Amino acid sequence: MLAHGGVGSLGIAGRDGIDDLAVFREIAESRRSIRERQVTDPVKLRFRGVHDAPRRGMARTLEDHPVKVVVELVEPIVVARVAGPGLGFKDVAERCHGRRARRGTREPCRRDLQDFPDDRQALYLAGRLLFVARRWAEAVPYFEKALGVDPGAEWPLDDLVTALAVLGRRDELRGIVERAAREPPTPARNHAVVRARVWLGDLEGAVEAARRAVDQGGGPAAGLDLAGVLFVTGELAEAEAVLEGVRAAQLADGGTAYALARTLGAQGRIGEGLGVIDAYARLAEQKDQGVVQYARAMLVAGDAGPGVLWRETAKARALAPRQVPDLAVVLALRGDLPHAEEIAREAPAGTAAAEEYGALAAWRGGDAAGAAARLAALEAKDPWPPGVPPPAYLLAEVSADMADWRGTLAAVERYRALWPRGLSPAWTLPRAALLAARAREGLGETAAARGEVDRALAWMRHADPGLRTVREARTLRQRLGR
Repeated sequence: MLAHGGVGSLGIAGRDGIDDLAVFREIAESRRSIRERQVTDPVKLRFRGVHDAPRRGMARTLEDHPVKVVVELVEPIVVARVAGPGLGFKDVAERCHGRRARRGTREPCRRDLQDFPDDRQALYLAGRLLFVARRWAEAVPYFEKALGVDPGAEWPLDDLVTALAVLGRRDELRGIVERAAREPPTPARNHAVVRARVWLGDLEGAVEAARRAVDQGGGPAAGLDLAGVLFVTGELAEAEAVLEGVRAAQLADGGTAYALARTLGAQGRIGEGLGVIDAYARLAEQKDQGVVQYARAMLVAGDAGPGVLWRETAKARALAPRQVPDLAVVLALRGDLPHAEEIAREAPAGTAAAEEYGALAAWRGGDAAGAAARLAALEAKDPWPPGVPPPAYLLAEVSADMADWRGTLAAVERYRALWPRGLSPAWTLPRAALLAARAREGLGETAAARGEVDRALAWMRHADPGLRTVREARTLRQRLGR
């Protein structure tokens, strides 16, 4: 089993990917050369860039099926995604076929999926592209069909767990956990069970399953899962130790570096986190340097002054322009609306970045109630969007500003139920504790408020000097008394 890492663990687009579509675009663009070579036998293909693609599972292969089948299947889905939402698979396929007909070719743009009912990889690719487009419900049947062909398939199971979690289909998630308990353990099943238990709120069971997977020799991937669960439960020192061990085994893995930087950041050790990212940058390929700079900007976003955050954002913008619209959200959250507005113009309409920025701009403009409503609607549609802080966290910020203390607590609890993703948890985790403390103070629950602040201060006992989160925590703790 491959480690769940690589540059893709930033979660900038897709589930864990920087740009999953790039892989499939490259496949589609390779159609002509494939046809010219008349490649029709099952082969193992490694297009340039696929090995380091965000979804590291793709590096394994486009195999066990004729290459032309994958190309013909994937191309129209790519067209559908690029063309925009609302276009069905069949509609785009017909449009694509018509375009080719006008060009004077007889070759169809794709073959119907029903022609390949037993092609696990084709089924997974179709589901994966719908998944990347955040069309969760449509993706689920493809993953289920792929698992029907191969019950032990790793990536369909992983994505199925995430899709069901985002859709709130908890009974089906429990079914995955229960079935796994009756089957021999495999790295894929162990990973699915750990993630499913976190999404179900069974953190004790998730920690137990993650430790068992490590003990069974699950390698770096199992270590990353354990560190992820420990992050959710707030056992940051142990998560750091686990990640240091994983990192020693795979220094050039971006996913491990980002997870460690996130864990250090949540302890207020932002300088060390930046050092980890920079060490990875020295080993990373040139094409990944923009994402590295994006990671730096997102890591410092919670505590850096406006000037520092904008400077890091501008550097990322020069190197990775497609990812930078996500930073409009944190710029708006920190109150730098002029720069946020400038960056937000580059966010495609309908994306999580555009929607979250719009809500925060409304909030900063005085419409807190409208902002809260927009964030609640976004959370209902997609509680775990890529590249940006979760809507639940932002809703907690807005609710606290409105002194809606019960709404703040509820939003914090929903945020805490999410699997950590990207670099924003480096500051949303400790700041969520402060939001919860303020809410409990507002509700008269002083002892519980002290507990929240004390936990945050314990995490940050070795924090860099001068951090605003630490300063605010100490001020709040003093106010709460003994």
